[in-house]
Amino acid sequence: MEKIDTENTITGWIVDLRGNGGGNMWPMLTGLNALIEDGIVGYATNGKFKEPWMSVNSKIYSKQAINIYKIKNNKSKIAILFDCNTGSGGEMTAVSFFGLHNVKSFGQKSAGYTTANVTFPLSNGGQLLLASAYIMDRTGKSYKSELTPDVLVSDLSNTKNDKVVSTVIEWLSE
Repeated sequence: MEKIDTENTITGWIVDLRGNGGGNMWPMLTGLNALIEDGIVGYATNGKFKEPWMSVNSKIYSKQAINIYKIKNNKSKIAILFDCNTGSGGEMTAVSFFGLHNVKSFGQKSAGYTTANVTFPLSNGGQLLLASAYIMDRTGKSYKSELTPDVLVSDLSNTKNDKVVSTVIEWLSE
């Protein structure tokens, strides 16, 4: 991203999370951190507590920055694409962009696996992780089921010529 950004004049970015069934969100957020503004990027909550997801000094979650680069133009438009096969960590990654002034989402409703794990210590020193929390974006908006894109596009072909991409290109060109 740094090479592309420094060698070109970028007017928009596309983050395509379609088909991303999830997994550990932290590597995904670290890889996209150049696009994410520092500060709180989301939360896990059970209604009683709120645990923030942070990007501080270009570091996501860990204490060691993997890449401290941030894009030159933080006003560039960012399109987030997701579909019914975007779940769990893919959904958390999408939510980490929600609430930014230059972001718009496109595609279909996500899978709805917007739960967060909570760690419970066990008496024998072990840990039990249960999906007993849900997620919130940086503005505090809750997501207890599927994500709904700002622009719903019905084409499911997921190719470079699909209607989702052509709709995004129209928005980026405005």
